[in-house]
This record gives sequence, structure tokens and C-alpha cells, in this order.
Amino acid sequence: MRNWLLILIFGLALGCGEPTSGANLEAAEEKSSPVELLLPEGGPPLNRHFSLQVLVPGPAPEKVVVDADMPAHRHGMLTQPVLTPQEEGRYRVDGMLLHMPGAWVITVDVTRNGVVERSEFPLNLDFAGVQ
Repeated sequence: MRNWLLILIFGLALGCGEPTSGANLEAAEEKSSPVELLLPEGGPPLNRHFSLQVLVPGPAPEKVVVDADMPAHRHGMLTQPVLTPQEEGRYRVDGMLLHMPGAWVITVDVTRNGVVERSEFPLNLDFAGVQ
């Protein structure tokens, strides 16, 4: 599992943007505080509501927004996720719904001092789940 995470980090750092199926995803971009996404075991399900967790290290943000889009289709989810702060730096995200197969990008926008930093987590979902 850690090998997949390392492959993802190096792949994103090189700009290949290859979709991934790892349960724990880290944004590899140069951020002041890299964000980590904790997906459900086996990855997100197709067309079923699920929850995930977001780890935001560093100083407490003013705002955290999680969303998902299908860039090739130019649309996003049919639901509005709800974030619930947990212990320091951890957020539970309920109401995620990836309603169709294809390439999705989960985004996490973290606002600190009025500046928004976006982390993107690409994944490819097919009828059996995450590829």
C-alpha cells in the first residue's frame, strides 16, 4: 500500500496525473501544508453515498471545501458534501457520491489568511469500483 502511495506522489510530481486506486492519497504538489485524503477501504463506490476523511496539517485553516468533478464531462457530483471537524487537522466528509464511471478528481480547497490552496486527487471509477 505504501508503494502505491510513493508511486502516486512521484507520478504527480512528474506531472503525469495518472489516476490511482490507493485508499490513502496525498497531494504531491508543493504546498505549505500537504493534504492527505483517506478513502474508504477498497476505494469509493460507484453511485452510492460514502464518507472519507481529510487530514490538513499545519495551522488551523479558515475554511476547508471538498468536492469532486469529472473534467472530461464538465460536471461534478449531484450532492453537496458536509464537512465535520474532528480532532485537530482532521475532517470527516459525508455525502460524497460519484454517480457515474469515469475519471474523477476529488478537490480539497484549504483557505488560510485569505489564500486558497487546492489539492487534487485523481481517480478512475468503473462499474466494479476504483481501478
